[in-house]
Amino acid sequence: MIRETPLGVSSRLVAAAASGPSGAQRLEQAFRTPPADAKPRVWWHWMNGNITKEGIKLDLEWMRRVGGFELAALTGAYLACAQQGIVALVDGFICSVAALCAVRLNPACRDWLLFAHRSAEPGHLAILDALDAQPLLDLGLRLGEGSGAALAVPLLRLACELHNGMATFAEAAVSGQRA
Repeated sequence: MIRETPLGVSSRLVAAAASGPSGAQRLEQAFRTPPADAKPRVWWHWMNGNITKEGIKLDLEWMRRVGGFELAALTGAYLACAQQGIVALVDGFICSVAALCAVRLNPACRDWLLFAHRSAEPGHLAILDALDAQPLLDLGLRLGEGSGAALAVPLLRLACELHNGMATFAEAAVSGQRA
């Protein structure tokens, strides 16, 4: 069974590298001519009926000029999360650029974004300022690979546990009088 990752890349590509002496050749071939289930998929969600063919062309052209397909994929993922009411954890400089693209396309998306950390990358502060974002962590990270998000997730989990486990005033027998 083929399992797809969030960006639509089939695990078949990676599995090819681990299967025998010619695995590397098969992996290279799979990247050159990917199977149908590993090809990217694109779809547009109609948001407030404010989409036009010209608008889509301009958005795609803008993203093409600013970055690669990963930027477009992340931008779409942030917009889709917001549409579904799912909070997205934005990790680092490139992901923040994609978040800025998403917010420029639909400002309501901003309410659904949390920012894991402030990167040591020089341009990251300007992007965060443009998004009016306060990252959860500021550790001078520049590692990539989701390291900031990996550090922020336990913090978010603990915050949720604390919030969900907090007693109400009535449960804690706290009176309404102030000292």
